Amino acid sequence: MPGPEIRYPNPFLPTAPWNGLEQFREPLCYDLKGRAFQLVMDNGCRYALHFLSEEMIAWGEQGKALRWDTYECLKLDDKTYFVNWEIFGTPLRHCLTLVLDLQADLVTAVHARIGEVKTAPYLVTHDIVFGAIKTPGKPLNPMRHAFTPDLTGKNIFWRYSSNFGITHAFITEHFLRVPIGQPRELPPDATQEQIRERDAEYERRKKHLFEIPAFYVKIREDVYFFGFIEETECRQDPTLCGNSLIMVMDTNKIHDIGRCFASDYENHYAPQNFVFSAFGAFHQTPDLIDGMPSPYRIF
Repeated sequence: MPGPEIRYPNPFLPTAPWNGLEQFREPLCYDLKGRAFQLVMDNGCRYALHFLSEEMIAWGEQGKALRWDTYECLKLDDKTYFVNWEIFGTPLRHCLTLVLDLQADLVTAVHARIGEVKTAPYLVTHDIVFGAIKTPGKPLNPMRHAFTPDLTGKNIFWRYSSNFGITHAFITEHFLRVPIGQPRELPPDATQEQIRERDAEYERRKKHLFEIPAFYVKIREDVYFFGFIEETECRQDPTLCGNSLIMVMDTNKIHDIGRCFASDYENHYAPQNFVFSAFGAFHQTPDLIDGMPSPYRIF
């Protein structure tokens, strides 16, 4: 008879929620409290940001009134901040996430929304906008963060909690897959029924390839901003949720910080918007997905 399930407490979050992503989340960062920034975005918008406290941000577009929202911030390193908040009071759920690169005075923003696709009401859509941070007394940096193929062909296993880990296989510069893995090992005395069940489960995994569109942006050497929307299954079954996950990672330390913007279809589509972090490892384990044609797209 199996013993009781053991769950290891997070030293940072004594009451850690067990959704599989937050357990190893590092403490929130309050370094930006009291600081203000002017963002000049490539879509023509200019924003003012004022971090009023550890939780509140006053922000707005140039020429419009500032609004107050509650934000969360994680720090990848002393020059790279990941800031996330939900914009309440809008017709659609709207999440704004920023990567503030204080080393190069650059910024990349992701505007994510739920409800734009009428045939899939819980599918997230997003826009990625590049820009620069205007620093007093300095010219605006003409460089930008940019989409990159650097990660193509690499696999990273991420450990998010004591009971959840996942491998991201960056198969192209526009798509991500999760490896199928090998059939489960069985004991030498496994019955024919156990073998049939194992083989059937493996065949189901091969038929339901997890493949989703993704983006990869280079911040600087060894630092990348990437993300994806779990849209493939959502488009086939609109009752599911096409959740959005975006992360900034250091490929030298193999560490990431990120956020999940979603609806929980197992809990009456309750809104979700939280930050997380993980550590990982590169690996090159051969997998069926390495040469498998896509069952969903032509590429």
